Amino acid sequence: MNHNLRHRSRPSQASRPLPRRSRPPVSPDRRARTPQPKRRRPPEPRQPWQPFVGAIAAFCGGTAVLVIGLSISVRLIVDPQSVAWLQPFLPAWSQVPIATKEPPQTLSQIEAAIAEAGLIPGEIIPLDRPARTNPDTEDRGFLGRSRAPVRNGILLPVLETFSCPENGAKSDCQKFVALRMYQPVFNSSEPHSQQISYQLMAELTVTGPEKSFLLASLDENDTPDEGANEVLALTELKSFDGPVPNNGLWFNLVGERQIGDRSVTYGQIVHYNPISAHFSMMLQWNSPGGHFPVWENVTGDTQAELMLDRGVGMEPQVSIYQLTPVEFFLNPIQLDEISLREPALSAQGYKDALLLANNGLWTPAGQLMEAIKRDRLTPEDWPATAQAQLDLIRYHATIAQKQARADWPNPTDKIRIALLDGAWKQALDLSESQFKQGDRLSSLLEDPRQRLWQRVETAVRVNPAQTEAKIWGTLLVAAREGEAAGISWFDAQPQATPESRDRALQVLELYGKAAAYAENLRYHRSQLFGSATVLTATQPGEWLKPANTASLELLPGEIWYRIRLRGFHDSLGWRQAPFTDLDRINPGTLETLWQELGLHTDPDLVVALWGSNGEQQSTIATVKAVRANDGELTLLAAGSPLSGMGTGRGSGSNALAFSSSVIEWRSPETQTLAQLYQSDPEWVRTLLPTLWVELQSAGQLPPQAVPSLEQMLKQLGGWLVQSIDLTANGWPEAVFTLRSDALLPSSTVSGTGTTPYRTRTIVFDDKGTLIYSELTTAAQQAVTGIAEVARGGLALVVESPDGYTLQRWSSSRERFEF
Repeated sequence: MNHNLRHRSRPSQASRPLPRRSRPPVSPDRRARTPQPKRRRPPEPRQPWQPFVGAIAAFCGGTAVLVIGLSISVRLIVDPQSVAWLQPFLPAWSQVPIATKEPPQTLSQIEAAIAEAGLIPGEIIPLDRPARTNPDTEDRGFLGRSRAPVRNGILLPVLETFSCPENGAKSDCQKFVALRMYQPVFNSSEPHSQQISYQLMAELTVTGPEKSFLLASLDENDTPDEGANEVLALTELKSFDGPVPNNGLWFNLVGERQIGDRSVTYGQIVHYNPISAHFSMMLQWNSPGGHFPVWENVTGDTQAELMLDRGVGMEPQVSIYQLTPVEFFLNPIQLDEISLREPALSAQGYKDALLLANNGLWTPAGQLMEAIKRDRLTPEDWPATAQAQLDLIRYHATIAQKQARADWPNPTDKIRIALLDGAWKQALDLSESQFKQGDRLSSLLEDPRQRLWQRVETAVRVNPAQTEAKIWGTLLVAAREGEAAGISWFDAQPQATPESRDRALQVLELYGKAAAYAENLRYHRSQLFGSATVLTATQPGEWLKPANTASLELLPGEIWYRIRLRGFHDSLGWRQAPFTDLDRINPGTLETLWQELGLHTDPDLVVALWGSNGEQQSTIATVKAVRANDGELTLLAAGSPLSGMGTGRGSGSNALAFSSSVIEWRSPETQTLAQLYQSDPEWVRTLLPTLWVELQSAGQLPPQAVPSLEQMLKQLGGWLVQSIDLTANGWPEAVFTLRSDALLPSSTVSGTGTTPYRTRTIVFDDKGTLIYSELTTAAQQAVTGIAEVARGGLALVVESPDGYTLQRWSSSRERFEF
C-alpha cells in the first residue's frame, strides 16, 4: 500500500479542471487562417568518418587483447615463473601445471631438497585466510586483510646454522637465509597422487644488516666499533601487533645483539604482494631500547602507520612510517618516514616549532605548531605534510607528558624529565628544594652529552623571554666552568632584566652550598652507632641496597646483624633517632642517604659485646642494606658471630655497633676516694654527704642521720673514683663505678631485667652536685664506658633496654642526653 502511495500516478492534463480565462477578441485575419501541418526536421547527414573510427577502436581493442594473450603465452613458454601470479585467479578445476625450472613438488620433496643443500627447512606457516568474525579485534598477525587472496598458500622459511658465542650458547644457532612462498597446483606428471604438490611462487634471499648499522644508532662515543662490517643474523620471524594494512602480507625478521650494556634489537620488514607474487624488503630497522615495530593509527587516517620506538632512557624517540604509492608494478607501495628535517610551511613560527622538536622539546613544539594551525584560515593553508609533522610531534609530546606525570622515586629523575621537555619553571622549583637539602644534582648538571645544553640554547633562541631557561643555562655553565662564567653567560643573553639576574644569583648561591655539601659527602666516612642484634632470617624485599652491589647473601661462617641506628654524622652535624625525615627511602633517595651515612667509603662497623666478667669481644660487620620505618633507621650487616649474644635485655642481649672512627675510648686515671680527699679536700667534703644520702635512697645504707666526714671516709674511702671533664666546663667530674655484686640486692641495683647490669655509675660535678645516678634516677641503664665522640666531645656510652646510646652533657637542660 505504501508503495502505491509513493508512486501514485499524477492526473492527466485532460482530467484536471482548468480555470476559466477570458479570451481576447479574435481578429478577422486570424479567423481566416487555415492550420498548417507541422514540419519534421530533416535527419542530419551521417559523417563519413564515424564508421572508420569505430572500426579502428574495435581493431585496436582486439589487437591489444591478442598482444596481451601472445605475451602471456610467450612468457609462459620462455619464463613460466614470471606469470605464476595468474594461478591464484584461476578456479581449481582449470589450473594447469606450470613448467618452471623446478617442477611442482610435495612438501617432503621440498624439505628434502633444502636439507640436501645443507640448509634447514623452517616451520611452515599456512596462509589460509579464515572467515572473519570480528575484524576489529582479530589479531591479523602477518596477513592483514589483503585484497588479493593467497588460497592455501604456505610460507616456508629456510635457515642455516651459525656459531653464536656472544649468547653463551653451547650449540650452534640458526638464522634465516631465505623466505619462500608456495602455492598448491595440479601436478600433471602425477595426476592421481593423493599428496598436494606446491609450486614456488616467490623467493627472497635474506641477509642481515651490518653491525655498523646498529653502532650508528647508539650515538655514544665510547661504543666499541670492532667488527663494524660484521653481518648480523636474523633469527626470528615475528608477527605484527596492531592493525596490519590490507594490501599484502607483512613479515618481521628480527635479531638481537648485546652491545656494551644494551640489548639492541634489529630486523627487516618484508612485504609480499600476492598479485605479482613478489617479495620486497621494505625497511631495515633497529631499536637501542629493545622494542619492536608495531602498526598503529597515529595520524587518524584510515590507513595505519608503522611505529618504531627507538628511544633510550627517558628521551622519547619514535620513527613513524606511512604507506605511500609508488609506480612499480611488482610492489606499488613503499614505507616513507615522517621527517622533521624539511618544514612543510615557510612561516618562521613553523620553522621554530620544528627546531624545538628536533632538539627534543616536544611539548613546546606542539603548542607552537597548534597555534600556527589555528591561524590558518582554510584547509588548503595546512597541507597534509604539515599535518603529518604535527601528528609526529603530538605523539612524542604525549609520551613526554605521560613521563612527567609519573611518580619518579628519584627527585633528580623528575627534574630531568621536566628539563627534557622544556618545563623550565617546574624543573627550577624542584631543583631549588633539592639544593636546600644539599643535593647539587651533579649527575644532571654535568650533562656530558650536552643534551640539556642544546635544549636550553634552542629555547632561548626561539623565545629569549624565558627567564627560567636562562637560569638553567647559567647553572649548566657554572657547573662546567664556574659561577663567574655562568653569570657572564646570563648577562650576555637578550632581555636580561635586573630582577631575573637577582633570581639567577639566588639559585647560584643555593647551588654553591649544595656543591660544597656534595664535596663533603664525596669523602665522608661513616660515623654512626647503634645496637646490634642477631637476625636469624632476612627477606631481601624488605631492604634497600645500592645499585650495582652484590645480592644479599652470606659468606660461609657469617650471620646477619640487625643494627638499629641511634645516631650518625651526615658530614654537617649529628642526627639522632627518631629519623622522621627518612621514612620515605626509595631507590632514588637511597644513594644520597648511603653517602650521608658514609657507607660508600667505609661500610664496616665494629660490633662489641661485654661479658658478665667485664671482658669485651668484638667483630667486624659489613653493612649491606638499609630500611626505614616509623622514624627508625635499621642497617643489615654481615659478620662473624659473637658468643653469648642472647635475646633478652641487659648484658649479653644487645651488642654495641659503631664506626671505628666515631668512638675513641677514654680510661681516666683511677684513685680511691681517700686519695682524692688528699688532693682536693673541699670537693670531697662537698660531695660526700650527697653520696651518703643517695646510698640511703637506694637502700644501700640505713636511714639515719648523716655521720661525720671522718666516719664517711672511713666507710667509703676505699671506693674507686675517676676524674674527667664530662661537662666541658674545664673542671673535672667525679665518676664512681660500683660493682653490682658489692651492693645490697635491690631493683635499682639489678635493673628490671633477667640479667643484672654488671656495674652502677654515679657522677658528681665539680661543685659536688649529683648529676647522674644509676642507683635512683637512671636505674634502667648502665654506663658501659666513656668515649671521645668524633666531632662531639666526651660522652657516656650507655646501655638501656632499647639498646646503646651516646649521652653528652646538656648545659641548658643540666643532664646527660643524646
